[in-house]
Amino acid sequence: MEAITGRAGVAKGTFYLYFSSRAQLLESVRERWMDELLSAASGGPEPEDWPARVRALVELVADLVLGQPGLHVGLLHPPARSGRPVAALGRLEELVERSIREARAAGVPDLPEPGSAAAFLVHGVHGVLDRHLQAQPEGAGRDRLMEEVARLAERLLGSGDRRA
Repeated sequence: MEAITGRAGVAKGTFYLYFSSRAQLLESVRERWMDELLSAASGGPEPEDWPARVRALVELVADLVLGQPGLHVGLLHPPARSGRPVAALGRLEELVERSIREARAAGVPDLPEPGSAAAFLVHGVHGVLDRHLQAQPEGAGRDRLMEEVARLAERLLGSGDRRA
């Protein structure tokens, strides 16, 4: 706690006026980070342009993971002893699920069940990106990786191609 308050230039007592623990501080930072990320996603492609929307969703998760690797690890990988999943990924799942529902409502054919597909996509993409970071911590090869992940996501979610 001393390192946090020292770096912030505040007394421990001041810190505890706002946060009851380090865990509460991390949760607050996580929420702010996700709010900014999800806000940036709100101006994405229209539901009818399903391939572009899939690509945008994949890139959103990639930016979350690859954009700031240290922050990603600190915020999305809680200590093993916590035993709790991170709520931030649930918020991403909600965004993807909502996108699938909107595309269905816009008439995009052959989309999978939104809840399961969203969970599979978010956690699958997150896992692939984590694996990439372990192999290449500097994030090298991002474009090639994004092409492959987007191709896999399109296979899961369908291209939205109306031709039979």
